[in-house]
Amino acid sequence: MDVKGKVNKMLNEIKMNYRKARTQKDLFTSEHVLYNCDFKYKNETIKTTYQCNPRHGKPTRDDVLACIISDAEAYEFTKDEADFLIEFGYADSKHIREGLKAYKGCKAISERLHKVFTDKELDTLRGELEEANAF
Repeated sequence: MDVKGKVNKMLNEIKMNYRKARTQKDLFTSEHVLYNCDFKYKNETIKTTYQCNPRHGKPTRDDVLACIISDAEAYEFTKDEADFLIEFGYADSKHIREGLKAYKGCKAISERLHKVFTDKELDTLRGELEEANAF
């Protein structure tokens, strides 16, 4: 099987279910909806949340995967909490608590992704999702 065939096989094996979260708080805007999403791949499950404005469509596997891979990379490409806070504009005293919450969320999703996918699989997924304009 060629590389493209292997990538498509892997993508076809990743299943996602989502449902509207009971509690709708800390939303990006009043028009956003918070969803609970479950990914299944090779008998493993990744649980996460995702926000989107339903007027622009429902959550898709590719959009949610691109989002959580991006969040994981935000954690992985910073040296520590302080670097994360500076990099993403949370360094002022008004936003530190919010930034630390974001840092911990990005760290958690990185750890969950790496329990399910190899580094090579994550790189492959990112490349494929970029090609599909999900990033």
